[in-house]
Amino acid sequence: MLQAYINPGQMNLWLSEDTPGLAYSVQTRTNLINDSWQDVSVTATDTNTIWSAEVDLPPDSGSGYFRINAVPTPATSPPWPLQ
Repeated sequence: MLQAYINPGQMNLWLSEDTPGLAYSVQTRTNLINDSWQDVSVTATDTNTIWSAEVDLPPDSGSGYFRINAVPTPATSPPWPLQ
């Protein structure tokens, strides 16, 4: 579940984490046809169940598109054979 609240100059995002091992980032682009996704600098908080971020919107942005990107984080495994 994703919730987004937009205040003047700021967007607040909350995401319920239901898949372990993912890292989240916010990306933006100005045009869905000719532009590429760019990472956005955010202040994020990550617990075991909730990921939240505050995005400062540029005053001259006018409009744009945003997405939350999820990528697998490197896994660690116990030593083998078990000791």
